[in-house]
Amino acid sequence: MQLIIFSEHNYDLINISVNRTSDDIPRIAKIPDVNTSTGLSFRVNVTVYDDDYLIPDKYVFNETTRYFINITNRTNTSQTFNFTNFNFTVQILNYTVLGTNRTEGKIELTTNHSMAGDFYVNITAN
Repeated sequence: MQLIIFSEHNYDLINISVNRTSDDIPRIAKIPDVNTSTGLSFRVNVTVYDDDYLIPDKYVFNETTRYFINITNRTNTSQTFNFTNFNFTVQILNYTVLGTNRTEGKIELTTNHSMAGDFYVNITAN
């Protein structure tokens, strides 16, 4: 019996990438506490990471990060505040920094005497 080995092969390799179609929960980078005085301005940088931005097929999954802010009194958390009159919102600086899953924003505010006190600021991104 003689073994015959053929050295020619006919094949081609392809790569298959399967995109996730479920929503990834955005993650907010740690934001340091802020101490300021009335009449002074401050800025807080807000960075959010969302792996949904890495999905290449934008027809399947294309989203924009939205921010929601809830402000409560630190000593009485049932007491909420609305600083929208003072433009206390997240301003987007860079929607999805090219090639990353990162969105950058900021909060800038000049405080006044009516804002004196201690607050919890809950920033939610989705």
